Amino acid sequence: MKRALTSLTLFVLFASLHAFGQGQSSGRPGLVTTARAQPMGDSPDRALTRHCSAGTLKGRYGVSATGTFVGVGPVGFVGTADFDGVGNVTGADAASFNGAISFRNIVGTYEVNDDCTGSVTFVSPTRDVEVHFRLVIVDGGKEALFIETDPGTVLTGVLKRL
Repeated sequence: MKRALTSLTLFVLFASLHAFGQGQSSGRPGLVTTARAQPMGDSPDRALTRHCSAGTLKGRYGVSATGTFVGVGPVGFVGTADFDGVGNVTGADAASFNGAISFRNIVGTYEVNDDCTGSVTFVSPTRDVEVHFRLVIVDGGKEALFIETDPGTVLTGVLKRL
Protein backbone atom coordinates (compact mmCIF):
# COMPACT_ATOMS: atom_id res chain seq x y z
CA MET A 1 0.00 0.00 0.00
CA LYS A 2 2.84 2.38 0.86
CA ARG A 3 4.48 1.72 -2.54
CA ALA A 4 1.20 2.46 -4.35
CA LEU A 5 0.84 5.74 -2.46
CA THR A 6 4.44 6.69 -3.26
CA SER A 7 3.89 5.96 -6.95
CA LEU A 8 0.64 7.89 -6.94
CA THR A 9 2.31 10.82 -5.18
CA LEU A 10 5.13 10.88 -7.76
CA PHE A 11 2.61 10.71 -10.58
CA VAL A 12 0.56 13.62 -9.20
CA LEU A 13 3.70 15.68 -8.58
CA PHE A 14 5.03 14.97 -12.08
CA ALA A 15 1.67 15.75 -13.71
CA SER A 16 1.42 19.02 -11.76
CA LEU A 17 4.91 20.10 -12.76
CA HIS A 18 4.37 19.07 -16.37
CA ALA A 19 1.23 21.22 -16.50
CA PHE A 20 3.37 24.23 -15.60
CA GLY A 21 6.00 23.64 -18.29
CA GLN A 22 8.34 21.13 -16.59
CA GLY A 23 8.98 23.29 -13.59
CA GLN A 24 7.31 25.54 -11.06
CA SER A 25 8.92 28.63 -9.66
CA SER A 26 9.66 28.38 -5.96
CA GLY A 27 9.00 32.08 -5.51
CA ARG A 28 12.73 32.70 -5.08
CA PRO A 29 14.52 34.21 -8.11
CA GLY A 30 16.56 31.71 -10.08
CA LEU A 31 15.23 28.62 -8.26
CA VAL A 32 13.00 26.22 -10.14
CA THR A 33 11.82 22.97 -8.63
CA THR A 34 11.41 19.89 -10.81
CA ALA A 35 10.62 16.24 -10.27
CA ARG A 36 11.89 13.26 -12.18
CA ALA A 37 9.66 10.20 -12.53
CA GLN A 38 11.29 7.03 -11.26
CA PRO A 39 10.74 3.63 -12.84
CA MET A 40 8.10 1.52 -11.16
CA GLY A 41 8.49 -2.20 -10.82
CA ASP A 42 10.41 -4.70 -8.80
CA SER A 43 13.72 -2.87 -8.94
CA PRO A 44 14.50 0.85 -9.09
CA ASP A 45 16.94 0.38 -11.98
CA ARG A 46 14.42 -1.45 -14.20
CA ALA A 47 14.74 -0.18 -17.77
CA LEU A 48 11.88 1.97 -19.01
CA THR A 49 12.65 1.36 -22.68
CA ARG A 50 13.24 -1.74 -24.71
CA HIS A 51 15.82 -2.01 -27.42
CA CYS A 52 14.72 -3.28 -30.81
CA SER A 53 16.32 -4.14 -34.13
CA ALA A 54 15.19 -5.58 -37.45
CA GLY A 55 15.50 -8.98 -35.78
CA THR A 56 12.74 -8.04 -33.33
CA LEU A 57 10.30 -8.40 -36.25
CA LYS A 58 11.10 -11.89 -37.42
CA GLY A 59 8.62 -14.53 -38.47
CA ARG A 60 5.04 -14.65 -39.69
CA TYR A 61 2.46 -12.11 -38.56
CA GLY A 62 -1.25 -11.78 -39.11
CA VAL A 63 -2.14 -8.34 -40.47
CA SER A 64 -5.36 -6.38 -40.24
CA ALA A 65 -6.01 -2.74 -41.19
CA THR A 66 -8.95 -0.45 -41.88
CA GLY A 67 -9.38 3.14 -42.90
CA THR A 68 -10.21 5.46 -45.77
CA PHE A 69 -8.50 6.55 -48.97
CA VAL A 70 -9.53 10.04 -50.03
CA GLY A 71 -11.33 9.78 -53.37
CA VAL A 72 -11.76 6.00 -53.03
CA GLY A 73 -13.70 5.43 -49.82
CA PRO A 74 -13.39 2.87 -47.05
CA VAL A 75 -10.60 0.33 -47.27
CA GLY A 76 -9.55 -2.68 -45.27
CA PHE A 77 -7.38 -5.74 -45.54
CA VAL A 78 -6.37 -8.92 -43.74
CA GLY A 79 -3.49 -11.20 -44.53
CA THR A 80 -0.06 -12.37 -43.49
CA ALA A 81 3.39 -10.79 -43.52
CA ASP A 82 6.68 -12.66 -43.24
CA PHE A 83 9.56 -10.61 -41.79
CA ASP A 84 13.03 -12.12 -42.32
CA GLY A 85 14.73 -10.34 -39.39
CA VAL A 86 17.15 -8.39 -41.59
CA GLY A 87 14.88 -5.87 -43.37
CA ASN A 88 12.80 -7.73 -45.96
CA VAL A 89 9.09 -8.49 -45.82
CA THR A 90 6.79 -10.51 -48.05
CA GLY A 91 3.12 -11.23 -47.66
CA ALA A 92 -0.32 -11.76 -49.10
CA ASP A 93 -3.68 -10.27 -48.28
CA ALA A 94 -7.28 -9.84 -49.29
CA ALA A 95 -8.20 -6.18 -49.62
CA SER A 96 -11.39 -4.20 -50.03
CA PHE A 97 -11.25 -0.81 -51.73
CA ASN A 98 -14.71 0.75 -51.38
CA GLY A 99 -16.19 -2.74 -51.77
CA ALA A 100 -14.01 -3.90 -54.68
CA ILE A 101 -12.13 -7.01 -53.52
CA SER A 102 -8.60 -7.86 -54.58
CA PHE A 103 -6.03 -10.44 -53.57
CA ARG A 104 -2.47 -9.18 -53.41
CA ASN A 105 1.09 -10.37 -52.94
CA ILE A 106 3.33 -7.89 -51.19
CA VAL A 107 7.13 -7.46 -51.29
CA GLY A 108 8.92 -4.73 -49.39
CA THR A 109 11.57 -3.62 -46.94
CA TYR A 110 11.51 -2.49 -43.32
CA GLU A 111 13.70 -0.73 -40.78
CA VAL A 112 13.50 -0.87 -36.99
CA ASN A 113 14.96 1.77 -34.69
CA ASP A 114 16.49 1.08 -31.29
CA ASP A 115 13.43 2.69 -29.62
CA CYS A 116 11.11 0.08 -31.22
CA THR A 117 9.68 2.42 -33.85
CA GLY A 118 10.21 1.74 -37.51
CA SER A 119 9.03 1.97 -41.09
CA VAL A 120 7.87 -0.34 -43.86
CA THR A 121 7.89 0.42 -47.59
CA PHE A 122 6.47 -1.68 -50.41
CA VAL A 123 5.08 -1.26 -53.92
CA SER A 124 1.33 -1.64 -53.90
CA PRO A 125 0.29 -4.07 -56.64
CA THR A 126 -3.18 -2.50 -56.87
CA ARG A 127 -2.07 1.14 -56.87
CA ASP A 128 1.35 0.64 -58.57
CA VAL A 129 2.97 3.15 -56.18
CA GLU A 130 5.28 2.97 -53.19
CA VAL A 131 3.36 2.72 -49.93
CA HIS A 132 4.86 3.88 -46.63
CA PHE A 133 4.05 2.94 -43.05
CA ARG A 134 5.32 3.93 -39.62
CA LEU A 135 5.09 1.37 -36.86
CA VAL A 136 5.74 0.79 -33.20
CA ILE A 137 6.68 -2.66 -31.90
CA VAL A 138 5.02 -3.76 -28.67
CA ASP A 139 5.16 -6.75 -26.36
CA GLY A 140 8.70 -7.73 -27.29
CA GLY A 141 7.91 -8.11 -30.99
CA LYS A 142 4.75 -10.16 -30.58
CA GLU A 143 2.74 -7.26 -31.98
CA ALA A 144 3.19 -4.01 -33.92
CA LEU A 145 0.83 -1.11 -34.52
CA PHE A 146 1.06 0.83 -37.78
CA ILE A 147 -0.28 3.75 -39.79
CA GLU A 148 0.07 4.53 -43.47
CA THR A 149 1.88 7.84 -43.92
CA ASP A 150 1.07 8.60 -47.56
CA PRO A 151 -1.04 11.70 -48.34
CA GLY A 152 -4.76 11.03 -48.82
CA THR A 153 -4.80 7.95 -46.60
CA VAL A 154 -6.22 7.30 -43.15
CA LEU A 155 -5.25 3.67 -42.56
CA THR A 156 -4.24 2.06 -39.28
CA GLY A 157 -3.73 -1.54 -38.32
CA VAL A 158 -2.01 -4.20 -36.30
CA LEU A 159 0.49 -7.01 -36.87
CA LYS A 160 0.29 -10.01 -34.52
CA ARG A 161 2.88 -12.78 -34.49
CA LEU A 162 1.37 -16.14 -35.46
